[in-house]
Amino acid sequence: MSVEGAPVTVFVVGDHAEVLAGLVRLIDGAEGFCVVGSSSSDPTTVTEIATLQPTVAVIDGDAAGSMPLEVCRRLHVAVPEVICVLVTAGVGNRWKQDEAVEAGAAAVVLKRLVDFSLLEVIGELTRHRSDREASR
Repeated sequence: MSVEGAPVTVFVVGDHAEVLAGLVRLIDGAEGFCVVGSSSSDPTTVTEIATLQPTVAVIDGDAAGSMPLEVCRRLHVAVPEVICVLVTAGVGNRWKQDEAVEAGAAAVVLKRLVDFSLLEVIGELTRHRSDREASR
């Protein structure tokens, strides 16, 4: 998977070390994808993403409090060209899919399906954006 021959660059955000490491391994190990950074939910996350300008930000939607939605909102304002994808267990999370979309998320992926669908979703979103930009 790549856009115009370049790998799809991804920044991963999460406050659980195991989840963060697993997402980084999954994405970075896939052909056509490159993790350019990862972060816990600290205040510098959006600044790091803005500096690195990845194609996609993958955010652990099950992180504590409202962090996932807040990061997504801040990204949508600061760097709207970065595609935000939230991953969630889907059970007991503190927000709904509608709230995620309102915060600027382009997609929500269930963790139990991450191995099968996360890379496909990221690829489809980046292809769609490339097609839109080419038609302008």
